[in-house]
Amino acid sequence: MAPRRRYTAPIKHEDLLDDDMKAAIREQAKKEILEAQKKLAAKELLEKYKEEELSESEPELATTEVLIDVPGYTKYIMVDGRMYNQGEMVKVTKQQADSLRETIQNAWRHERSNGGAHMKEYMAPKQDQVSANSGSSYHKLTRV
Repeated sequence: MAPRRRYTAPIKHEDLLDDDMKAAIREQAKKEILEAQKKLAAKELLEKYKEEELSESEPELATTEVLIDVPGYTKYIMVDGRMYNQGEMVKVTKQQADSLRETIQNAWRHERSNGGAHMKEYMAPKQDQVSANSGSSYHKLTRV
């Protein structure tokens, strides 16, 4: 898609165009934008499907979920230029998951070394957990 330009100055000779022609030009603009958006969506979806197919054939690229749980002195962590927010459940590759877990662990180690100074600002992430009742087949979903 072409970069967007803002027209602040009047368009030269716009008064020569009648309302029907302006409407036709607007419809053409809508069609072109819609086509560009469809192409972009198709390209992104293709990349997503390629990653999924590749992760099935190559175990080191398989995805896993990681819960971002950082101490109270920060609300996010940044790994490889991407920001992950507190409480967010992210789906990443095994290598990225290892890197995230190491960063989270280092943040908690830092918090413990300071005596837990920021624990009053800490907000635990909400998690959905499935737990079994003692001995029965009844399972319930609890919100922690």
